Amino acid sequence: MTDNDRLEILRKQINEVDDTLVHTLDERFAICQEIGKIKKKLGMEVYVPSRESQVIQRLSDLEIHEGMVSAIWPTIMEYSRSLQ
Repeated sequence: MTDNDRLEILRKQINEVDDTLVHTLDERFAICQEIGKIKKKLGMEVYVPSRESQVIQRLSDLEIHEGMVSAIWPTIMEYSRSLQ
């Protein structure tokens, strides 16, 4: 197998992972919208810093590539808040 063949196989794998990520994030964002509805009904603030810190810490404990969560999740959380 040539390096070009291997590169194409790896790119196909990346595309498949990206597809999964997009669908998983879409599911996360749909849940965030439901959370937003409940928060509004209960008169709660959308932004709860302590909850976001808990999420970041929990995910940081799981990460294999150091810094991944701190690099990516703030953007995900910001978008999630915008949906609420």
